[in-house]
Amino acid sequence: MSIFQSKSRVTIYLGFMIVLLIVPPIISYTTSNLSTETLLRTSEPQNSSAADVLVWEDIGGFYTLDPHVSGDSRCWWIFYNIYETLYTYPFNESSTLPDVPLLAFELPIVSNDSLNYTITLRQGIEFQDGTPFNASCVKWNIERAIKIFSVESTIRRFTPLLVGGQELVNAASNTYPPPPEFATVFDNWIATSDAIEVLDTYTIRFVLAQPFAGFLAMLSAPFASMMSPTYAILHASDPAWATWDAYGVDYGEDITWMSDHSCGTGPYTLNVVDWESLTMQKWADYWRSDEVESSLAPPSYAGSINEVIININNDVNSRKMNLEDGLIDGCYTPPTYADTFVDQETGLSMIPGVYVSNEGYASYQTYFGFNMAGIMTGFGQLVSPFDDIHFRKAVSWAFDYETFIDLAMNGQAVQSRGPLPIGSFGHNGSAFGYDYNITAAVIEWNLAMQNSSFIDALNTMNCQIYVGYNLGNTIRELLCDTFAEALDQIYTSPSAIHTGLAFPLTVDIEGLEWANYLQWIRDDRLAIMPMGWAPEFDDPDNYLNPVAFENGTYTSWVNYSNPEISALYLHQRNETNLVQRKIYLDQLQSEIAEECPYVWLYQSTEFRTWRTWLQGIGLSYKPLYANGGLYFYHIHKPVLSDFDAPTLDSPPDFEIEYGSTGHCIVWNPADAYPDSYRLFVDGKLEESGFWNGSSISVDLDGLTPGVYEYTLIVFDLALNQAYDSVLVTVIDSSGTTTTTSTTTTTITHSYTVGGLPLSDFMTLSLLLGLGSLGAIAVLVVLTKLKPSQ
Repeated sequence: MSIFQSKSRVTIYLGFMIVLLIVPPIISYTTSNLSTETLLRTSEPQNSSAADVLVWEDIGGFYTLDPHVSGDSRCWWIFYNIYETLYTYPFNESSTLPDVPLLAFELPIVSNDSLNYTITLRQGIEFQDGTPFNASCVKWNIERAIKIFSVESTIRRFTPLLVGGQELVNAASNTYPPPPEFATVFDNWIATSDAIEVLDTYTIRFVLAQPFAGFLAMLSAPFASMMSPTYAILHASDPAWATWDAYGVDYGEDITWMSDHSCGTGPYTLNVVDWESLTMQKWADYWRSDEVESSLAPPSYAGSINEVIININNDVNSRKMNLEDGLIDGCYTPPTYADTFVDQETGLSMIPGVYVSNEGYASYQTYFGFNMAGIMTGFGQLVSPFDDIHFRKAVSWAFDYETFIDLAMNGQAVQSRGPLPIGSFGHNGSAFGYDYNITAAVIEWNLAMQNSSFIDALNTMNCQIYVGYNLGNTIRELLCDTFAEALDQIYTSPSAIHTGLAFPLTVDIEGLEWANYLQWIRDDRLAIMPMGWAPEFDDPDNYLNPVAFENGTYTSWVNYSNPEISALYLHQRNETNLVQRKIYLDQLQSEIAEECPYVWLYQSTEFRTWRTWLQGIGLSYKPLYANGGLYFYHIHKPVLSDFDAPTLDSPPDFEIEYGSTGHCIVWNPADAYPDSYRLFVDGKLEESGFWNGSSISVDLDGLTPGVYEYTLIVFDLALNQAYDSVLVTVIDSSGTTTTTSTTTTTITHSYTVGGLPLSDFMTLSLLLGLGSLGAIAVLVVLTKLKPSQ
């Protein structure tokens, strides 16, 4: 794809989204003569499943479901439901402080020098295969993760914290699998180190090499998930590793039985995995089911969901239609579709039956990473043009952050200012001053063009730059398009220098399946790549390690290493004095801003969608997990057994004199689980909205002479319905009426709007007899009720 094609592509995409909402459908059917009976015969959305089954659609895929291996944030929310860590977050709020002892009995006892963490564990807990959980299991799990030493796992950041751990990191270098000498160093460390010490059956001690303020938070990360040693060993790939001391895995073995099987202490277990979908089953003997401790006691409806089905569907339009039709219970919805779900002024759902949760900042950040080393092409490994700092700065200036966030993200984000997100300790946005400025971008481009090595690098690549994204991630796709547009604006600027370039500058955008995308990155086939970091724990170390430290996940991807920045990183990591740590963090961020190894794009805000029939504290937002960390054990469908339709009175027909005021129709519907209403005038949808069980009043002032049929349909959360019609005759001053159905009715409501969001665009299309979504009226929603607790 050329730069110029990329530019038009993003314009066409955004234009299509607007046209979809405002242009009438090409094929339509007249609805003015539809009777109420016809309206009610129209198909309503059907609940996706029984009350004990939850169906969700996501993007990407499941590269591995072994928590000791995975670095994929889109799998962590699955681990959250299957495995458990020593500490976790409050179940009923959006806290990022993991101060709830889960498998641990209480908070750790920390020594005065902050090097020893002694943790007492809960007793009587078993893994799903009956293996007792104890301190030996904790030690085994951490050491198994270290033996695998996945390059994408947080274990590479955890290990150097432990006594002797840095030697393991050094032996592993930055390759995967680790080199043969790693095995010798690991075995020696196991034999001689007291870094992880079992004090008794239910007490374990971690000994750190240096103080680390985020250690407790790190113990809540997915890599510290506890799996049954017995189960993993039983299914070792080779009998040589099928012992406790061998951990059931070879050194660096990242594809094992546990990649698509599970055995934890959590409320669910993997049942079926085929990489395009997975099924989880509730574990009947989950240990927390009868807990009474306030922080662990489950709600009365806990465990209502017996089966969870997660399907991969990379087509955002298909996911949206399935959600609207009620074929699924919820799905990942990118902010690029926010304007089709919510009113942009109120931020509330416009779609009947679909709840939109958008409460605040997420911890997730997105940025471009420049490949600053050799790029692998059909001609071999070539020098990257992004080795030139001026080219990196040119792109940073040329990206139109504000427009992208407004149009592509529908305002559901803020521009990032460095690796530490807004709200995190140590964030210093003032260090990062790159804003959209084509003049500054062209100046940097021209400086790069004075470097013969930069020109040679472009020419040997035929001036062709490859950028990629994972299929199904429409946001990243648009980011790639916007990157191409940024280069286009630099290259086509009248003041841009082209002397020495043998070819026109072009951009090729590659959409790849997730596994292929990761492989292209590892193989250095991309010159620039969109990256996202969803932190496993909330501490500055979590955000800085992948992008700043020489052994970080993304520094290895983009081939970035700066000894001074790595030293600053280590200083801030080991500093427990917050004032001094902030000084180190400020210095580090300034250095990163000057080096410009990444384009800091945006920090997301929460945007999640599900059907209104989902309820419970398991929907509470967890900023550190994909999909907000849905916790299925605390979710239920409380009204699927509700077969009672709402009750609705029937106000009489009446006449009003043209020009008079103060007339209205008042209905008094009632139901235990009110949800939504739809008002039709002469068979046409006039308005939809939330209904919280109160009366519904329709203002009739302003009607022109004529006869009008007002039909109200009310729905409960189980989609049971009731309806009533009222004829209103407007008589002019001469006592005559007309048959026109034209109306300028203003509808107001006498109640405080509440309840949960409504059904869907597809249902409205069917109710109105339309052939597309294009003519659906935008609903004005006044307020929103959070999911019931």
